[in-house]
Amino acid sequence: MGEGNPVIFLHGWGLDYKAFLPIKEYLIGYKCYFFSMLDVDQVATLQDYADEIKKVILQDNLNNITIVGHSFGGRVAILLAIQLSCVKGLVLVDAAGLKPRFSIKKTLKVLSYKLRKKLKLNTEKCGSKDYVVLSNNMRKTFKNIVNFHLDNYLKDIRQDTLVIFGDKDKETPLYMAKRFKNKIPKCALILLKGDHFAYLKNFNQFSLIIREYLNGIYEQ
Repeated sequence: MGEGNPVIFLHGWGLDYKAFLPIKEYLIGYKCYFFSMLDVDQVATLQDYADEIKKVILQDNLNNITIVGHSFGGRVAILLAIQLSCVKGLVLVDAAGLKPRFSIKKTLKVLSYKLRKKLKLNTEKCGSKDYVVLSNNMRKTFKNIVNFHLDNYLKDIRQDTLVIFGDKDKETPLYMAKRFKNKIPKCALILLKGDHFAYLKNFNQFSLIIREYLNGIYEQ
């Protein structure tokens, strides 16, 4: 671990710290923190996840922090950036958290689920791939998180923010990337070729972008 400014990496739902771990080789001189936001034993909210990261930040007395969050990790990163003055930089990678536009297909799935529930039919196989494999408590946690939309929080992000998205992302589509760009006061958008995990498929390019961003904000 380097001795410079701290960089916190927050992975997406269902992954762990290893999703970002190789990037430390590109960030010599920075103090990198890789968290695993694992399954919780009790029902949790997005704020609960943010509070767990916040404890480490406060215990270690970290300052001039940059937070890099992918997908679900982006949700947590947004809350931390707004709530902590010690956060200097924010990188949102195919970040989730914005209210989606429901397609006709998605609308029909929701209606089907509600109808099956009303008729007391089995609904265990309804929902996303992430949802159907979860325990009961984690299903409730998942619902808490996906139903908590961060659109109205974006205007309160004061950090120089970098948004990186895959140009073919279907999980968090490109219109969300553009919404981040338009709603966050100081924001730049970079597109990578690929899907929701474009950063992994373009890891060298992604790592260089992160390094250039960090060097830029800390040279100001």
